[in-house]
Amino acid sequence: MELIVIETDGTTTRKSIPVGDSWTLEQLQKEVGGYIEICRIDSSIGEGFDLDGTTIMLVDEDGMYKNLTYNSVASSFAEQTILGTAVLINEEALD
Repeated sequence: MELIVIETDGTTTRKSIPVGDSWTLEQLQKEVGGYIEICRIDSSIGEGFDLDGTTIMLVDEDGMYKNLTYNSVASSFAEQTILGTAVLINEEALD
């Protein structure tokens, strides 16, 4: 299973775990820097990163309270303001 990390400076990093494994809540929280909020995005965005299935975006739900940096790339994908690091992942990977 793969995910894409979108940093606030616009850089993206692809990370993966062995086939058959799932990302843990703790791993995903570490990637976004806190409690997770799910943002629905257009599936074509995931396809652009070669992610199969329904792609969702995970963000730190407390980004505003933590005064995190604006993430312009993630905000354009989500069509809303995103603060801090964002993660694109296949929804099925959360099972």
